[in-house]
Amino acid sequence: MGTYKGGLNRFDPKTQEFFHFKGKGNDSFLPADRINDFYVGKNNRFWIATEGQGLVLFDQLHNKFSYFRHDPDDTSTISSNTINKIIEDKSGKLWIGTWGGSVCRFDPQQYVFTRYDYDTKAKGKLKSNIVRSLLEDSRGRLWLATFGGGLSLYDQNTDQFVTYMADNSNPTSLSNNILWALFEDQNGLLWIGTYGSGLDLLNPVTEGFLHYESDSQPKGLSSN
Repeated sequence: MGTYKGGLNRFDPKTQEFFHFKGKGNDSFLPADRINDFYVGKNNRFWIATEGQGLVLFDQLHNKFSYFRHDPDDTSTISSNTINKIIEDKSGKLWIGTWGGSVCRFDPQQYVFTRYDYDTKAKGKLKSNIVRSLLEDSRGRLWLATFGGGLSLYDQNTDQFVTYMADNSNPTSLSNNILWALFEDQNGLLWIGTYGSGLDLLNPVTEGFLHYESDSQPKGLSSN
């Protein structure tokens, strides 16, 4: 379990006890106490997203940690030390959504990061440097939920992004550009959690959005 200021906790169901990983020190210590996300990838690799201390790889066999931190003078390093989300795509690459460093892709074989910059005006670029959530859907498409830059879809053929933004003049557009969560249901439909505008559902045929907001109805959303 990842905690806020409590580091990482591992529960042993046999003993009903917790083992705590926290504090700073050598490679036997987790370098951060604030854990935003973690992901168990291929080959049972345990990746940890920290707040302020970069990406961490945990060796479960030896209880040791390897660190990947941002270096402003080296573009092959991770783009930010504050990480929001980690996922692994079908090719085995990690995609890492950050706070302040947009998104980057990590090759676990070469140990090299590829950074994707943001530009609010340039075509094919992300519109925010904060990526809150990531999802690879059942069709292999990579979706990115950003803070203030709407919803983006990665085009692997062009290595660029298609972005969906809120438009007050279009009722079928995204309801809010500040997004928090992504989920694909069993029918392959994409649900988007927004900040302050409820829940959106992307229609894959029309590429329009349906909106679900809290209202006076007893069966409506409890909050936006």
